[in-house]
Amino acid sequence: MGCGRFGQQSAAAELQTYIEANVAYIDTHRKQVRVLTAIAMNFTDEDGRTQLTHDASVYGTSLAPLQDLLERGQRAGEFRDFNTRTMAMTVRAAIDVIGPQLSVIPDLDLDAYARDLVSLFRHATTKEARP
Repeated sequence: MGCGRFGQQSAAAELQTYIEANVAYIDTHRKQVRVLTAIAMNFTDEDGRTQLTHDASVYGTSLAPLQDLLERGQRAGEFRDFNTRTMAMTVRAAIDVIGPQLSVIPDLDLDAYARDLVSLFRHATTKEARP
């Protein structure tokens, strides 16, 4: 799922919406995600060698909208200073790991997972108040 400006929401609210919407989509497509994950994890070339399908380059420019959201949060003084590409890759990876987890834990509580991710990334991005 892409991200963009959701009305007049703060960057933190947009990040929360991004995480919740991605996890909710996976939750409503569990079977399809498990099948796609199995295909990706077992993909081999013509010589039968397993191909790395999830290396750092897999995201290409698809992280740009999420990275933009994080940069806007920094410019607005809402987010602390961090490398926005690293944070965007980490958010995506935390969402993308759900597929392999569903293969092992088909009834994984994705509502709780989404809440945990929102909390985790709120703490990771929020600028600390100065006394």
